[in-house]
Amino acid sequence: MVDRKKVCSNCNERIKPGHKFCANCGQEQRNLHIGFWDLIKDYVSDNFNFDARLVTTLKYLLFKPGFLAQEFSVGRRASYVPPIRLYLFISFVGFLVMGLNAEDWGNWSVKKPSDHRATAAADSILLNQTDSGFVSIKGSNPDLGADIDLMIPELDLEESSVAFRLVSQFSRLLEDPDKNGSQFRDEFYKNLSLAMFFLMPVFALLLWLIWGKPRPFYIDTVIFSLHIHSFVFLLLIVSSFVSLFIESNWPDLLVMMLTLSYLLFGLKRLKQVSILRALGKTAGLSLAYLLVVSLTMFIIAVISIWLF
Repeated sequence: MVDRKKVCSNCNERIKPGHKFCANCGQEQRNLHIGFWDLIKDYVSDNFNFDARLVTTLKYLLFKPGFLAQEFSVGRRASYVPPIRLYLFISFVGFLVMGLNAEDWGNWSVKKPSDHRATAAADSILLNQTDSGFVSIKGSNPDLGADIDLMIPELDLEESSVAFRLVSQFSRLLEDPDKNGSQFRDEFYKNLSLAMFFLMPVFALLLWLIWGKPRPFYIDTVIFSLHIHSFVFLLLIVSSFVSLFIESNWPDLLVMMLTLSYLLFGLKRLKQVSILRALGKTAGLSLAYLLVVSLTMFIIAVISIWLF
């Protein structure tokens, strides 16, 4: 009878004493009949590497901008959590926490028009047709301090048109904020999380273009992009928690200032330039990326309104 303790359970190859992996098929030799919490611990460890490396990585991520990208560039990687794995975990927690602080998105109320001479064909739309041939949509959100007052040309509201679909969906959002606001928010965050995988390489490309000569390898700017986006998500997590208890705009302002400072000192470290040159590149990169982010957010909002 074969001693199962000394052979691989996958290929029956004999395991040498003290070896953890099978030399033939590579399967790890461990007992899978473990308790529930041990199983959770193994899953977290396998997927996120929550060990001493996490503490070291977070320390350098928070307090030494650009250092982790430098370490990756020279080949010192085993001591730190892989950049993509770090970003995936932090962004997951970030979207989860920010979702808890987004209830104001649904607090919209429709300002019903005094003139009800005409409404759109869909029952979900409450619109006011004016004498000038335009249709108006009005709404407000006291918690956000925001008002909406749109004028849509009447001719664009044919039921088969794209404009009709967008106006219809937007009116649904205003008329039933408790239900539709939550659906829109979920759709928006889902699309935003997907869009981040587009924005990070774009940021890296902009950094590579603005870097100057000699240019680094593109992968090096991608690594720095992963780290700075992870840093921003950490700031947003803290800011979201603070905003649950304090009604103020200063956490958002602080996030913006810390992000720009992080980028400034990260570029200074990576490019080995003076603070003035790093400041100029930070300003150029920030403006270019702001345009990309603004356009992306607009597209995400339109897509989310269309789909929710």
